[in-house]
Amino acid sequence: MSMKCKLLWVLLTAVCLTARADLSKEEREAYQAWYDANDTKDWPKAIEAAKIYRDSFPQGEYADYLAKWDHGLRVQFFAEAVRAKNSEEMIKRGSDLLTEDPDNLDVIYSIATTLRVNELWAKPPVFTHAGEAAAFTLKATQLIEAGKEPASVDKAKWNKDNALGTLYLTLALIEKANKNTDLAIEYYTKAAVADPSNPSHALSAGILSYTKYQEAARKYRELMKDVANQDKRETRAVKDEADRRADAAIASYTQFLSVTATNASFAEQRAKVEKGLADANKFRHPEPPVPPPAPVPPAPPAAPETKSP
Repeated sequence: MSMKCKLLWVLLTAVCLTARADLSKEEREAYQAWYDANDTKDWPKAIEAAKIYRDSFPQGEYADYLAKWDHGLRVQFFAEAVRAKNSEEMIKRGSDLLTEDPDNLDVIYSIATTLRVNELWAKPPVFTHAGEAAAFTLKATQLIEAGKEPASVDKAKWNKDNALGTLYLTLALIEKANKNTDLAIEYYTKAAVADPSNPSHALSAGILSYTKYQEAARKYRELMKDVANQDKRETRAVKDEADRRADAAIASYTQFLSVTATNASFAEQRAKVEKGLADANKFRHPEPPVPPPAPVPPAPPAAPETKSP
């Protein structure tokens, strides 16, 4: 330590000792208990001592300082858990910080991103904390949609559209794994709207919607084989469902084809999508039946034969 730093340390210590000399015996002992525990890095004991001091002396000499110290220590614990990829500890420490600041996007976004990268995108994926990942991810989308940005992210690299697209993709993956297909389609579609430059979002939404359309269309065609079913409410409801699913597939597939129009790397997917799109369009807009040929009009009666005089 340089001489300048030593002198500064001595000066700060003298100031602290002077302040402590003005404290009551009880307050001085309470602060000393925290000081000793903190000095030995006995964090549980130091945290408890800080709480006792602040509860006993809310207007005390060190109340504000200990509040900032407590917050800083909890942030440190959270950051260490994130770096260690300790999901349980990260969620615990992050939730603790959110009790005092429920809309802290830095904490929420960090948890959502870390769970996605370390678990949901693992090979094979891990869904141990899928529930927590969904909750934090959904909260992050709400805050970002409202205009907030995480302070910890480099402003020059921050891309709101890409961030929202990835967050909605995360929610779609979770719901797909939970077999909540409708919610998965909803989140894939939101991802495609938020980040239309990424064709994978529209493709995923289209594939799931097309599968649902095929299921409903098959059911409708089976019902229509029996003439007695054709005017039933159930049959109309199935047709409406098939129409709705077909429209969703058409919208997503059309977006995918538009985005990948000049991208040769999607040639194989485009061929399959074009085939599905044609099928869905044909179901929604069937060609009118060809009318039977018009009957040939009867020949006019022959003119009566006239005799020569």
